[in-house]
Amino acid sequence: MTKPAKAKKPKAKQPLKKGIHPNSRKAMKVMGAALRQDRLAARKSSKLQKRQIIVNKLEWFRDHLEENTKKLTNEEILHLIETYFRRFDSELEQISIVHGIKGRKSQQHAARHDVISHQIETDERDFNTCGIGKI
Repeated sequence: MTKPAKAKKPKAKQPLKKGIHPNSRKAMKVMGAALRQDRLAARKSSKLQKRQIIVNKLEWFRDHLEENTKKLTNEEILHLIETYFRRFDSELEQISIVHGIKGRKSQQHAARHDVISHQIETDERDFNTCGIGKI
């Protein structure tokens, strides 16, 4: 004989979770933790951007060195650095050609020109002050 199936007992309703009051200590703690995570993420991304700038510079120098170069003379180093400073010359020339077209009231590519100029000034200042400018 089989036993008759037992009727399942109805489960007691779970009490609803109450929300956190916005002015409570717990809410302040949660908001503080979220703000800290945002701050840490911003700091991490700024560090990554700074490192990426250095990596880009080093890659440029690596790409422009000859394969079997063991040691560079001071003149070769200076020539390589001057070439690095002039890496945007063709782009600046193209921008000046666009600016030279008659009938243009506004300057196209002004933002890019400013970025390039600032980058060149920064690189030259770094080279002359804290770089290897006294070769």
